[in-house]
Amino acid sequence: ITNNVKILSSDYGIYGLGGTINYYGGTITAPEAVYGYINNVPEEYDIIKSIDDSNNEVYEIGKLQEIVSVGETTYNSLEEAISSNESGTITLLKDIAYATSEKQTINNNQNFVLDLNGHSIKLHNSEAFITNYGTFKVTDNTESQNEKIYGYAQTVIQNEGNFEMAGGTIKINQTNGNKVIYNTGEGIIKVSGGTLYSTTRTGRGDYYIIYSDNNNDINVTGGTFSLYGSNEYAYLYAIYTEAENTTINVSGGTFKHEKIGVTYMIYMKSGGNVNVSGNATSNNTNGIYLEKSGIVNISDEANLNNKENSIWFKISDSSEVNISGGTIKGRIHGNSWGAIVTLTGGNVTGGIAYCRTVDVYEGVNLEGTISACTNVNIYEGAIVTSTGNAMANCSNVNINNGTINGSIYMNAGTLNMTSGSITGKNYGIQLAGYNPITSNITGGTITATAGPGILISTKTGTLNLGEDTGGYPSTEVPTITGSTYGVKNDGGTFNFYDGILTGGTEAIIGTVTKTPDSFKVLYSEGGKVAILGIEATFEQVAKVNGVYYNDLESAMNSAININGKVELCKDITTGSSITIPAGKTVTIDMQGYSINGYTETEALFINNGTLIIQDSTNEGTNESKVKSHTGTVIVNNGTLTLGVDDGIVYTNSPNVIGKTIAIENNGTFNFFDGQIGIFDLVGDILNNEETINIPEGYKTIKLEGSNIYTLVEKTDTDTNS
Repeated sequence: ITNNVKILSSDYGIYGLGGTINYYGGTITAPEAVYGYINNVPEEYDIIKSIDDSNNEVYEIGKLQEIVSVGETTYNSLEEAISSNESGTITLLKDIAYATSEKQTINNNQNFVLDLNGHSIKLHNSEAFITNYGTFKVTDNTESQNEKIYGYAQTVIQNEGNFEMAGGTIKINQTNGNKVIYNTGEGIIKVSGGTLYSTTRTGRGDYYIIYSDNNNDINVTGGTFSLYGSNEYAYLYAIYTEAENTTINVSGGTFKHEKIGVTYMIYMKSGGNVNVSGNATSNNTNGIYLEKSGIVNISDEANLNNKENSIWFKISDSSEVNISGGTIKGRIHGNSWGAIVTLTGGNVTGGIAYCRTVDVYEGVNLEGTISACTNVNIYEGAIVTSTGNAMANCSNVNINNGTINGSIYMNAGTLNMTSGSITGKNYGIQLAGYNPITSNITGGTITATAGPGILISTKTGTLNLGEDTGGYPSTEVPTITGSTYGVKNDGGTFNFYDGILTGGTEAIIGTVTKTPDSFKVLYSEGGKVAILGIEATFEQVAKVNGVYYNDLESAMNSAININGKVELCKDITTGSSITIPAGKTVTIDMQGYSINGYTETEALFINNGTLIIQDSTNEGTNESKVKSHTGTVIVNNGTLTLGVDDGIVYTNSPNVIGKTIAIENNGTFNFFDGQIGIFDLVGDILNNEETINIPEGYKTIKLEGSNIYTLVEKTDTDTNS
């Protein structure tokens, strides 16, 4: 062996991009002696690496002495130390360099720790440097933890046993397809410390730190994964798995994107499960990418600070994302509408797209847009914030409380809101597009700061504001406010059943398609506020002693003053509760007409005196009703008479029908004609039935299949009235 041949350079001594380099002798002096692989050195000889006074690498061929130790014994090569022991800590004593021909193997019955001990190993290997079938750990006992295995290698460690990266640095300059660690066979990997580094020395291609083709778990509790691309078309992967049913657990550690290229924290070609917790951090281009289905769990203080997607499913059938803590700054991308995303905590700031179901619960701060998802459910305590649309093009949206700081744009499906708040800019909610859209708003507040609260911009859009329950509409909930209009209806369907609308210009522009029966839209403040109120008849609805009145309340007050009779002239709708004082007697003659009550709280009639309800025109065909659509018809604290005790019983009129209670009887009730009942399935038709007086020879029965009491004649078998 001679080193008389001298190669001197201010850059690279030998720059090997391909081909074969056989280094059999000579001295190479340069900032980097050899760039690339060295295929062969003389048998039983080594590359002797040193640094000169100018900080140049100096390579020569010779024989190294005492380069490692195991316990008190020193060895002249790493291979000798491995072959001479079954276990122990191999401590590096000198800086060394290796060629491809110098491969190391740890057998399945061996257990070694490689302590870099402040020294380095430079590789020029076109094949795996170490193949591990046993148990193997890399560490560095020095404070700097910067000593490394570095250089050029197709693979640094091919692991088919148990491998742990606990300290030091493994850093290789890769070409397309190179792997820092190749996990195969029965290999199991743990990373608890140190730095695993991938740098690219060619442009386009795929570069891997951990590449695993088995389905054993990969566990990361600490350490750093650094991905350094030299080309924008370079794809670099910190952890890449091929097999199905693999689980990756990351409870610590840092995943870094450096310079350029597209980097991935985790890429699972066949899907699998990922658990990220603790203080694990990633700033890669993409965080977790699953080509097929899997489950991703994010918790604790995990930080996925990704430029593009933090979680991405290429095929997401039966996939799940569960986030209970941490920060996710990249998008959650479901792709094929199969993923179910459940958010119970944490900060998600990159938005969510193309998922089947998104559930957002209390404790979650979600920033960005939920877009093109099939089902979105927002629950109490959840916060969704966006500078534009908080939700866009989702099919079925349910807001069950929570705070939405941003607009909702619907182009198909259904939006249901029972409570909570929406605050948008150009609109709170917009119904648009060509597909049928229905928005059911029964509670909450909707506000737009620079446009209409709700905008219907398509003829296929239907807005149901409130519910048509048959009761008195709410004039407080839901609350819709816009800087221009409360609701702007450009050709769609707007059914106004409850709520209050306020607009800076007008409360409503466009058509109101439907309101509850007997109610109409009432405007105030110059048309800027709209609620629903009784659609009253203002001409001669009743008379007392020949004097006509335009509303029932006025007629009743007149009759109370003179103990008189109110004769109906038309069907009447009223929202007033009327009280007959003690000592007063009033008769209401239905004259074949009906009274429809929509009182907000109290009963339609509160009788503390004497109230007689009859129908003088009835000959068995009238169907006059005193009806409460909101609750109780009559609270009777005095004497109440329904019909006339004239020996003729008409069961068709007058009828007393309540929503929940027909008559709350605390006095005397004379039931001579008509029927009493409720139209709700649950409620009290009549209480204190023992105080009822009915015509002789009659009894009361409940009609089969209904909540109606009526009078029928007794038969010979009846013993009780």
